[in-house]
Amino acid sequence: VLGAVRRPGVGWVVMLGLGGVFVEVLEDVSFGIAPFDQDYVERMLSQLRGAKILDGVRGEKGVNRQQLLDLVSAFAGEHGFLNHLPAEVSEVDLNPIICTSTGCVAVDARIMLQSPACEAQVLRGTVKLEYDRMLYPKAIAVLGASESSPGMANDFIQRTRAYGYAGTIYPVHRQADTIEGLKAYRTLDDIPEPVDYAYVALPSKAVSPMLACAPGKLAVAQIASSGFSEIAEGSDLQDELALQARRSQFRYLGPNCLGMHVVNSRVTFLPEPSPDEGHVAVVSQSGGLSVDIVSKGTALGVKFKTVLSVGNSEDVTPAELLQFMLHDPEIKVIGMYLESLSDAVDVQRVLDTAKTKKPVVLLAGGRTQMGADSAASHTGALVSDYKLWPAIAGQAGMHLVDSLHDFVYLLATFECVPAEYAPLNRDVILFGNGGGSSVLGSDSLSEAGLGLSDLSEEVVTNLETLGNLVGSSLTNPIDVPAPVLSKNNGELAENILRLALGGDSPAAAAIVHLNVGVIAANARGSVDVTQQIVNAMIRVQDQIPNSTILLLVLRSDGASTTDELIRRYVPESRRAGVPVFDEISTAATAADALIRHYLQRS
Repeated sequence: VLGAVRRPGVGWVVMLGLGGVFVEVLEDVSFGIAPFDQDYVERMLSQLRGAKILDGVRGEKGVNRQQLLDLVSAFAGEHGFLNHLPAEVSEVDLNPIICTSTGCVAVDARIMLQSPACEAQVLRGTVKLEYDRMLYPKAIAVLGASESSPGMANDFIQRTRAYGYAGTIYPVHRQADTIEGLKAYRTLDDIPEPVDYAYVALPSKAVSPMLACAPGKLAVAQIASSGFSEIAEGSDLQDELALQARRSQFRYLGPNCLGMHVVNSRVTFLPEPSPDEGHVAVVSQSGGLSVDIVSKGTALGVKFKTVLSVGNSEDVTPAELLQFMLHDPEIKVIGMYLESLSDAVDVQRVLDTAKTKKPVVLLAGGRTQMGADSAASHTGALVSDYKLWPAIAGQAGMHLVDSLHDFVYLLATFECVPAEYAPLNRDVILFGNGGGSSVLGSDSLSEAGLGLSDLSEEVVTNLETLGNLVGSSLTNPIDVPAPVLSKNNGELAENILRLALGGDSPAAAAIVHLNVGVIAANARGSVDVTQQIVNAMIRVQDQIPNSTILLLVLRSDGASTTDELIRRYVPESRRAGVPVFDEISTAATAADALIRHYLQRS
C-alpha cells in the first residue's frame, strides 16, 4: 500500500507499507515527507516488520525491488505524481499494489477531494536577519522594565549586567526618567544610536506601539510577552506586530519566549549562569525548558555557546537560526526543542540541503498518540503526529530523543567526543562490575540496535592470563566483580580493556560501567580505586584508534558521598574526550546516536 495525506504546514505525508491485513490490523507502515529519494524509500522499507517478505520466504521469489523503488519515486519523488496534483486533492491511496519478481502494478486507487485548506497567512520580515548583531549586541533596548512594578525586564537588566555585559543598555519607558539606575528613553527613536537587540516584556497590546521606530533603528527584538498567536484572541495582535516589524524593518524572536543566553557577549535571561563558553547551541520553543536544559546540562559539564528561546516563532524560525548555526565554526552540536511539525519540516529541509553536517539533537513536544482528523483512506486513518516526528527526524538525520534527560546527555556526548572519531561498525564492548547490570546493559544495547562484539579465542585466552579472576566472565559482556576489579589500584581494568580492544575488528564503542559505591566499599587503604580506573580509561582512550570511542558509566548507590565522588570524576573524563553517563541505557542511546552520525558523515 502506498498513500499520501496533505497536512497544512507540512505538505504531503507519505505512507508505505505491506497491504491487506498487515495494514489494517498490524499497521505495518512507515512514513516520510515528500519529496524524497530512493535511498529514503529503502529506509522506509527496512522499517517494516514484514520487510523480509519482500525478499521472498518459504520458496517464494522476492519482489522486483528496483521497480518498487521506481514506483514510489514516481509517486513521491522530487518530480513525482504528488507534485502535479491540484490543491483540491487531500488524500491519495494506491491499494493494493501487486508486487512480483517481474514488476509492480497498482490495481486500485482512491483520490479524495475537499475544499483547499485555508492556511493562516504568516507575515514574516522581509529584511535579512542580522544574526551577529542579535548575538553580540553593542546596544540593547529594554521595554517593560519599571521602577514601580519590576518584572521580567528588570530581571533581564540585572542578570545581563551581573553577567558582565560590556555594551550599553537603554531602558524605554513612557514616563520614567531612570530604571535600574540607567537613563530611560521615551521611545526607541530617542535612543542616540542604532539598537542591535531589544528585550520586550510589555502587555501584548502595548508591544506593537512601543516598537514603532524609524527603519534601520532596530535590528532584532525578542518578544517575551505572551497573548499573541498562542491564544485565539491574540491573532489580531500578532498580525499588528508583524506589520509593525515590516514598517520599521526589524526582525523578532517569539512572541511568548524568555530571552537569549549568549556566553561570549554576556547577554542572558538566566540567573547565575556559568561563565564558561563551549560549543553547544540550543533553540527551544519553550522558555521554561530552555532554563532546564542549561541547568541540567551545566551539571553534566556541558558548556553552552548560545541558547535561544523562540516561543511561537512567528517571524524568526528555528530553521532560519539553524542555517546560521550550521555555518558557525565554533558550534559543534545543536539541540532543538520543537513543538511545531511545520517548523520541524522546515528544519528538515535545511538539513537536507546543508553542506555542513553537524549533529542535531531533537526533543519534540506534542508527540502524544492522536488519531488523524481524516479517516477516508488507510493513509488518513494511520497518520498521526506521534508517527510523523520520528519520520521527520529520520529523514533529516536528526537524533530524536524521548526525554530531557537523554537530550542533555546527548548534547554532552557530542560536545566532548573527538571530531576524528570514525567508527567502522555498530559493535560495542561492554565491560564493568555487576552481572545483572551487564545483562540489563546488553538488553539496552539490543534495543538501541547495537551489537556486542565477538571476542576472538586469542583475546579471551590473553584475558585469562591476567591472573586469578574468580567470578569473572571474560566473553562480551566482560563482567568482573568489584573486589577483583579493585586489584592493583585499577591496573587490572586497564589491562582488560586494552586486550579487549586489541582484536582485528575494533568495536565502535566500549562502554565501561562502574558501580562507584560498591568499588569504594571494596577498596583497601586510602587509595581512590575508582579514580584510578577512570585515569586508566583516559590513558586507554589516548592510545586506541579513532574507530573506537570510550563511554564511561558511573553508577551511584544514592549515597551523597558517592554522588560527590562522581561529580569529581566527570570534568577530567570529559576533557579527555570520554563522556560520562549515569546508566548503561543512557550510554546505549548515546552510542547509537554517535555511531549513526559518524557513519553517515563518512
